[in-house]
Amino acid sequence: MAAEIKHVFEIYIRTTPEKLWAAMTNGDMMEKYFFGQRLDTTGEPGSTYYFTDRDGNKNPSGEVVEFDPPRRMVSTFQPPKEAPGSKASRLTWEITPAGESCKLSLVHDQLDPSDPMSQEFRNGWVLFFSAIKTYLETGEALKITPSNA
Repeated sequence: MAAEIKHVFEIYIRTTPEKLWAAMTNGDMMEKYFFGQRLDTTGEPGSTYYFTDRDGNKNPSGEVVEFDPPRRMVSTFQPPKEAPGSKASRLTWEITPAGESCKLSLVHDQLDPSDPMSQEFRNGWVLFFSAIKTYLETGEALKITPSNA
């Protein structure tokens, strides 16, 4: 089997660590910028977190491993049910203050290079980073639909 692959993303957002953390972890806030999707979690290590869609369908998305507001969050990541056979992977989020801005970093690793979804995740994270930056810096949702991405 080939070595695992990983995706690494970094972006600077003009905001505070607390506001960025809230945008990432507060379902009501995420729903405003991430196309009606919301994150539902207690943040407790070992607990399941969910992405809930506009219709209220809760999709188990993984398990919280580490939750250290407003600095770091680590979790497993379950592929969507539309991708049967895809394996779980890991997400490591870090927020680093940078003057009047913050650097948001994501490492999505433990990905199987033979799984086509491993590359598809990259497109989803690019869309997420664009949406959260736009929302926090302008107060507006990104004017794009995921099918355009």
